[in-house]
This record gives sequence, structure tokens and C-alpha cells, in this order.
Amino acid sequence: MSKRAEKHAKSSYFTFLWTNECCQNMIDAGFDGIALDCAAGSKFLERGCGARDFLYILSFFEGETYLIGRMRVKKVWQRAEYDKTHDAPDLWEGSEVAEGEEGTLMQFDRIFRPWVLGDLVFTDWNGNEFKRLKLTRDGNLTSAMSIRSVRRITPNSAQLLDRILAEEYQAHG
Repeated sequence: MSKRAEKHAKSSYFTFLWTNECCQNMIDAGFDGIALDCAAGSKFLERGCGARDFLYILSFFEGETYLIGRMRVKKVWQRAEYDKTHDAPDLWEGSEVAEGEEGTLMQFDRIFRPWVLGDLVFTDWNGNEFKRLKLTRDGNLTSAMSIRSVRRITPNSAQLLDRILAEEYQAHG
């Protein structure tokens, strides 16, 4: 097994939904095009997200789903501990902070193609697949509630999201 494949084999994969207000704050603070290196929220630890895992940031606005970026989780902090050692005045509210590394550049206009949402598979703690997302006839989500909070995805779903990120990188790189 290659070193890269071995590194990914020890990881789990998660999505995390940023609210529209959070995304707008990030855009206003000049973070569009900056490497993703942290996300504040809750339930990272409760859902099993930790060091070496990959976190994909999503957003939902006016019926469209967006892939903001991806990072490898370095550490999940309790917010009070994070704030003692980091100066992050623009960081969104939340009881936890997922600190990351190897982040992709954040892009707030990367819309999912309709077929992508239909191919995403979410799992429980044991790797059992959940039902697929409920979509409109156009292939969009019926509600952001389908992707709220921290959700575990299959390695194949992560590879699909990585391909989208790689395509964007090549198109802009």
C-alpha cells in the first residue's frame, strides 16, 4: 500500500454545514481563496471527528449546495482552550473548533452538480449506510436539514468530493 493510500485508510471522512451567515462573514473578512484551516461548531467530538480525519465544508443557499473546501483535521479543541492559544477574531461561534492542515482553498461559489448529491452516501458509527439524500427533480436538496451539522461519509463519497476539488484546482491553478 502506498504511503498516501495508507494515510487515507486510517482516516474517516465528514461533512460539516456552514450557515449562510457564516459564509457571508468569511467572504466579508476576505477568506475566499484562503486555505481552509479551521471550523467552529459543535458535535465534532460527539460524531467521532478527530485528528487525521478529513472534513468537507458544505453550504446551502437558495436551493443550491456548495462545496467550500476540505481540510485534514489536526486537532479538535474545546472552544475555551482554543481561544486561549489562538487569535481568531473572525472565527464563527461554536463550543468546539476543528483545527486543520492541508486545507484546500476556500471557494464560496463552487456549486455541486446535481448528480453529485445523489451519489453521496452517509454512514453511522459502524459504517452502515444511511438513506441517500432527498432531492428535487432538478437534483437539488429539498432542505439543508439533510446535511446539517457533522455527518460521516463513505470513503467513496470523499473521493468524489476530492475529484471535484481537484477539478476546481486544475481549472483555477
